[in-house]
Amino acid sequence: MLLKRNDVYYFRWQIPVDLRTILGARELVKSLRTAKKNDAILYSNYLVRAVEHIKSYRIEYMCGCMDQIEYESLIKAAWNELKEKVNARPSQDELPPDPAFCYPGEYNPSPPAVEGAVTYLDYLLEDFDKTTGKFEVAPRQAEEVIKRVFGEGSNIDNYPEGIREQLIQDVLSMEYCYLIWRLNKLGYSSYLNIYKKDEWGPKLPEVLREKRTDFKNNSDEDQQKSHIMLFSELHTNFLDHKKRYNNLKPGMESEYIRYSLAFLEIAKDRKIAEITRGGLKKFLLDVSLLPKRNLGKYKGKSCQELLNMEIPEEDRVASRYVSNVRKWVQGVFAFAVETELLKSSPATKIDPNIKRKPKDDRTKYSDDEVMRFLDCSNNLAERFVEKKWLIWIAFYTGMRLKEIWQLKKDNIKYDSNLNRYYILVTDSGQDQSIKTSSSLRRVPVSRALEQEGLIKYIKTLESDEVFPKTKKNSFSNWFGRFRESLGIDKFNEMGNKRDFHSSRHTFVTKSRSKYGNLNNIRQVTGHKFEDDGVTGVYTHESPLKELLEVVDCVAYEDD
Repeated sequence: MLLKRNDVYYFRWQIPVDLRTILGARELVKSLRTAKKNDAILYSNYLVRAVEHIKSYRIEYMCGCMDQIEYESLIKAAWNELKEKVNARPSQDELPPDPAFCYPGEYNPSPPAVEGAVTYLDYLLEDFDKTTGKFEVAPRQAEEVIKRVFGEGSNIDNYPEGIREQLIQDVLSMEYCYLIWRLNKLGYSSYLNIYKKDEWGPKLPEVLREKRTDFKNNSDEDQQKSHIMLFSELHTNFLDHKKRYNNLKPGMESEYIRYSLAFLEIAKDRKIAEITRGGLKKFLLDVSLLPKRNLGKYKGKSCQELLNMEIPEEDRVASRYVSNVRKWVQGVFAFAVETELLKSSPATKIDPNIKRKPKDDRTKYSDDEVMRFLDCSNNLAERFVEKKWLIWIAFYTGMRLKEIWQLKKDNIKYDSNLNRYYILVTDSGQDQSIKTSSSLRRVPVSRALEQEGLIKYIKTLESDEVFPKTKKNSFSNWFGRFRESLGIDKFNEMGNKRDFHSSRHTFVTKSRSKYGNLNNIRQVTGHKFEDDGVTGVYTHESPLKELLEVVDCVAYEDD
């Protein structure tokens, strides 16, 4: 709250936006008439205490501890008291009429008062423990000072122990600094020579600043509130403020509520201090993938269900809608900053042109995320066993979901020469199809899949189909919910999508980092050969033995 202009310190309080209408002011500014920061801290102490008094009422009101009428009455009374203190502040050469820290003696520059100040300095010096940095006996004296500062009705015993101790030490340190300052101002510097020689005396102002910082952190209820206030609570306060002071129209209020419900479903109801810029950007990217509300085929579905669907580009919300949501997010967090619930807004510097990623702009999962998929799929109930093997096969072969889902038992082949199994991806069976001619291929079963028991599982099946109980579309929706339950975001911090097909990206990336022959990797994954030269015509299928090296090199480890 200190501001320095032209080598002079000012006390400045920027009044929170929700209090400006009640108080009829935007800020409070008072010259402290000093160029020294230590003196400015001392002079402004009584103003800081008065402001904290107002803020305490505000926190109580936001927590629902008082109604609107009582709140405004208390705020106005505290504000008038603060203005009286500002107007009554004496010049630098005068003694403060109602100091927040004092010594036992008369408030005048007469010799008895100075002698009393020196006696009290001696008392403080003797009481101060240099090893602990605390006063030992004087706290009993400080309690009377505190009661005088906060009013006769206050009971210091009601304060939490840590804050009570810090408050007492803070008052005693302030008293020491006040005495030094007053003796200097009155020209009795000779009395101070003995204290300047003391090894801890000159350092106490620094100790004071440390103590004041600690105490402010412990007592700053606005900042503590940001660590416990949820987004839903912030948004309720935001709407109340808009309706009370900005004449928010019902239609716009409905829009804000709709935005907030989407936020709570997609980003969850988090503590506002934990919400990051990256998290808000992911939320906006998700919003950009939602369909228009007036399309009947999407009605009645939750945001999560819609995000797990493949929404055609022509059905998605307009960029203007995403921009409106972005402005709403920025408005909510700007309100949090203006009401001093947050020091800074996580919604600043979000690109107004949120880039929608194309359908195929996916990325891989990290090793740690893959291990979460694999480990947690092992713990699924017996009825989800097919889903487990869909996940394992995808991460260890790079096969497409449809290729895995349509597998039949006779597609699992055995090579007696190599003593290894492989999967024949084909369109020869009923209801089987392939994406391109390159998709017709042999995919070796890796050691990891064999050791996990894939072949034993397939041999126990009574049905000719490997996944008879699983529907492809319903599995995609289930996988999205499963991924979310593992704490894995649908978009990474770069805005790239991660879904089931990202297992294919993961396999290719991992195999390319471990295995050098790109053509063999393409044969395993069913990608088309990319060779514009005539040599491409003469490049044929590699033997199964070489393809085994591709799948066996893929291993996932915890990060």
